[in-house]
Amino acid sequence: MDYYDGLSEKEIHYIDEARIIGRTEGNSKRLSDLCHKAYADYATGAISEMAYNKIYAVCMICKPDTKAPHF
Repeated sequence: MDYYDGLSEKEIHYIDEARIIGRTEGNSKRLSDLCHKAYADYATGAISEMAYNKIYAVCMICKPDTKAPHF
């Protein structure tokens, strides 16, 4: 099963963007803003709970100059 199975293009974009920002900037305002935007979309039903949980996890574990977890 692929990590992206069942996710919309918007949800995949959030995850990919969080990985890029997390790797280059770490815990930055830009990453925080992205996570808040993802939560707002989740709260209004624009993205799924499963997608939000994945986005949140990426936001919490990606750090500069490290490899993202294998997914």
